[in-house]
Amino acid sequence: MANLLTDGAGVLASWLQDYVTTQVTYSRSGTASDTINATLRQREYMVTGFDGLQTAVVSSDWIVDVDDVVVSGSTLTPRAGDRITAGSAVYEVMPIDGRQAWRYWDSANTAYVIHTKQVT
Repeated sequence: MANLLTDGAGVLASWLQDYVTTQVTYSRSGTASDTINATLRQREYMVTGFDGLQTAVVSSDWIVDVDDVVVSGSTLTPRAGDRITAGSAVYEVMPIDGRQAWRYWDSANTAYVIHTKQVT
């Protein structure tokens, strides 16, 4: 069953790359990647404030192939403060509610979901 799920995740990732991607650049410390394909989705997360109250936060989540996040010849794991640029819009990578700033999109670890906030 695991192989069937892994195969299905791979097919879906391929479909996303072929039909619903935007060309972006990924950058760290001012150095940008070559143009890569990424899929943008808006997602609402519930976060708990210091006062214990929950608030809905909308994140601009990018789905990007793990192997595409390459800057200056090095494959990177996303981290807070990195940036994704799509046209004139810039998104900053940031964690949500104490979680890390990314997670794997599929069980085969072929793509990241990178949490961002649009900053320009």
